[in-house]
Amino acid sequence: MRVLLTSIGSSGDINPFIALARELIARGHGATLLTNPYFEPTIRAAGVGFEPLGEAMAPEQVARDMPLCFNRALGAWMLIRRWFAPQVPMFVERLGAVIDASAPDLLVGHQISFGLPWVAAARGVPWATCVLSPATMLSAADPSLFPIGSDLTRAPMWYRRFAHAMARRSMSFMLDRPLNVHRRSLGLPPGYDTFWTEMFSGDATVGMWSPVLRGRAADDPENFAVCGFPWHDRSARYGLRGSALDERLERFLDEGEPPVVFTLGSVLSHGGRREFEMAAEACRRVGCRGVLVTGSAEAAPAALPAGVLAVDYAPYGLLMGRGAATVHHGGVGTTAQALRAGRPMVITPFAHDQFDHAARLSRAGVATWLPRRALSARSLAASVSAVLGSGAMRDAAARAGERVRAENGVGRAVDIFERIAAAGGRTRPSR
Repeated sequence: MRVLLTSIGSSGDINPFIALARELIARGHGATLLTNPYFEPTIRAAGVGFEPLGEAMAPEQVARDMPLCFNRALGAWMLIRRWFAPQVPMFVERLGAVIDASAPDLLVGHQISFGLPWVAAARGVPWATCVLSPATMLSAADPSLFPIGSDLTRAPMWYRRFAHAMARRSMSFMLDRPLNVHRRSLGLPPGYDTFWTEMFSGDATVGMWSPVLRGRAADDPENFAVCGFPWHDRSARYGLRGSALDERLERFLDEGEPPVVFTLGSVLSHGGRREFEMAAEACRRVGCRGVLVTGSAEAAPAALPAGVLAVDYAPYGLLMGRGAATVHHGGVGTTAQALRAGRPMVITPFAHDQFDHAARLSRAGVATWLPRRALSARSLAASVSAVLGSGAMRDAAARAGERVRAENGVGRAVDIFERIAAAGGRTRPSR
């Protein structure tokens, strides 16, 4: 079986597809990832085939050039209108060319791989969508928390359905209008509800997160299955530090009590110097040790208190389990690794799916949610003290970690892909 995978976005959007490709290759299949050339070194270092999509773009540079991409109210609009939608014509042309050259048996794309269904239909190739976060599902039975919406978990069903109808209209206004321009240029009829209907209309839709975060809801699409988190947290861009803890960090971890790990993920960390300064001061106030994963040397505080270390990168899967707690922004990749580590969390969401993760983990008793508007060294110190001192939260986090570590998300997803390819098309995923 030859599988062509494709995704766009930051490391949190690319690493899951590297993990899926590695599982496919381990089973004897061919797997190639079509994506931003910025990630080529990491993809090739993982032993995965690579095809370039456009010119290399550093996601952190995109965030610097378009700071509103991580604005709570305008982030989705900026990403869709300024980054995702403009790339669709190039993506459609390039995807079609790669399919024609490689003749894959299956296409696997991200929920934001807009245009993939058009190319798959034109070439007659089976395809599946990977959903990386439960926040981008639209379920009245298990509602997500949107960045500028209210928590619907206690709202009556009629109101949940009304709110979701408004969400569909809003997303259609942001996304379907520009995409319909591209559809017309290809001779296709206009579409509606691309995000929640067209992108779920393939042969399978797989949720790449643990049921610990969200199980399958009664009103999820028929072709949908929750599989489990995919694991890949290596980066060739950081040299040896991208695949192992460096000697300085290893010595620090060995020399004292487990530290609190602070990170803002692969993109936000680069511009998070103010937040990392708060984190360092919070460690001083609490009297705990800390590790700041800053993304770059420029984001690290100029001076650090005793017992606090700043590193530009460390594989989360090797670091977080050696910490006492994790403070992070709530991105799905970081959230997955923090859950697997089995340590309590403080989450300070900025935008997008981060609010839903904060809400779900708070309800699960494994995290506390600190709003950005309330973020200060003082409030962060209070939150860190609270999670370090909560035996109930530590126990809940440890149990969640055991469950997550026992799952095989990529295995379940690839089982589904194999069934689709064997059937030559649509088949219902096992749940």
